Amino acid sequence: MELGAVVDGRYRVDALLGGGAMGQVFRATDVELERACCLKVVHGSHPDFELRTEARALAGIRHENVVGVYGFGHHAGQPYLAMEYVHGHDLGWLIFEHYRTHHAPIPVTRAMQIVRSLCDGLSAVHGAGIVHRDIKPQNVILEKRTGRAVLVDFGAAVGASWMGGTRGTPHYMPPEAFVGAPPSPQTDLYSLGCVAFELLTGSLPYDGDELRTLAHLHTNAQIPRVSAFRPELAQLDVLFDSVLAKNPRARPSSAAMLGNLFEDTLAGQTDPGSSEIATATDGIRILVVDDDPTFARMAARCVQVAFADTHVSVKRVATAAAALESALARRPDLVLLDYSLPDSTGVEVLSTLRAHHGHHTEALIASGALGQKERWRFQILGVTEFVDKPVDFQALVSLLHHTAASRAWIPR
Repeated sequence: MELGAVVDGRYRVDALLGGGAMGQVFRATDVELERACCLKVVHGSHPDFELRTEARALAGIRHENVVGVYGFGHHAGQPYLAMEYVHGHDLGWLIFEHYRTHHAPIPVTRAMQIVRSLCDGLSAVHGAGIVHRDIKPQNVILEKRTGRAVLVDFGAAVGASWMGGTRGTPHYMPPEAFVGAPPSPQTDLYSLGCVAFELLTGSLPYDGDELRTLAHLHTNAQIPRVSAFRPELAQLDVLFDSVLAKNPRARPSSAAMLGNLFEDTLAGQTDPGSSEIATATDGIRILVVDDDPTFARMAARCVQVAFADTHVSVKRVATAAAALESALARRPDLVLLDYSLPDSTGVEVLSTLRAHHGHHTEALIASGALGQKERWRFQILGVTEFVDKPVDFQALVSLLHHTAASRAWIPR
């Protein structure tokens, strides 16, 4: 495509960003809305199946850490995908430049902020039933001015329609991908583990020039030690044993769990209150906020049943002050919240959580005092699920199970 051309009567091509054998990527301007965007164009000699698949994979996902899609179409015989333009550099560039200029790894706090953001984005991707299959530094863009980490390039993404085949970048592929095994969320978690290892150490977990060499290393070589590069991060060795496990079933069960594992391991936090059900503080974090001890115990039991095959930690608190102290120290994945609390309301608690954590925390409201006005106040905070007290045990289990499956915390 020529610079200055207007694609499909709407997108003006401004600059070439990159390209390869399959096609090219351009910075463009949506002339109708006067906003910058990105055009991915596939050469006419290639079928548009993969680009259409990418468009459909992205269309149902709305998340700050996942690139947004604007449209799909054809222009002069070439299929194109119009996407959000994230102005910045890819993560591979950041890793290289940081070592070139500072001769030291990226600070741990920034590295873990990036990893946590990617875990959040992958939770949305996996919740939509999609596996990215090509997680690597070059597919993560760090936005200038905000530092937002955005996952891009879903050309290899698959869902339930996977028909076989191997895709990915060999330096970041899990062992099962080299033999064409069906992809799963654990495929992406392994690749993200490789990215996190490189981000923290400046080195790839496994390196080689040939596909055969890399396949052998990923499949058979001992999992490398972060502590061999950074002794002060020895506590992460066990975590990488998990995320880079050869067997997918030995890896964390979800991206949310992986994000929590990183946070807990680096913080060295042990919270006795959060181990009422689980045997460890890693796993999916549930916060039950209710001053009725009978309901709180029942809710904890419902969580245990709904998350039967997943590590989960539950903390029960009775007041808004205790809820905020806990949630602001360690972000919960799900808060089960009463409306009427001794020192405030559930609305005020959730408003504060939204101010600090955005919509990363799922919320379920269980109350016997929910009129239309109270429901509306929760709804403007993004809440869609309500349970009236007295609560039916099986109904709450089913709701928790549905919520967990929709966020990819447990298998569908």
